[in-house]
Amino acid sequence: MNFSFGLIAILFKSELTKTSALAVVLTGLIAAYWVGKVATQIAYYPMYDIPKRTLFKVGSYFMNTLFVLFAVVNTLLFIHNLIDYYKLLELPTINL
Repeated sequence: MNFSFGLIAILFKSELTKTSALAVVLTGLIAAYWVGKVATQIAYYPMYDIPKRTLFKVGSYFMNTLFVLFAVVNTLLFIHNLIDYYKLLELPTINL
C-alpha cells in the first residue's frame, strides 16, 4: 500500500490536484490511510522492544517523520480538493 500510494502520487500528481470527484475520493482514501498509519504507529508499535542501536532509533524517527509528513500533505490535498469540488457544484445565481 505504501509503495502503491507513493507511485500514484508521483505518476498522477496533476490528476490528484485537479478538482474532480475522483481526485477528492482518492486523496481522501490516501489521507485516511496515512492518518491511520500514524495512529497505528503511535498506539501499537511502542509496545515492541526495538533494539536500542542508533541505526534503529534514527530509522524509527525518520520513518515516523515520513508517515506524519505523508498524512499531513495528503490531508491538506484532500481538504483543498474537497473545497474546490464543492465550489464547482454551487449553482450560479441569476440576477434579474
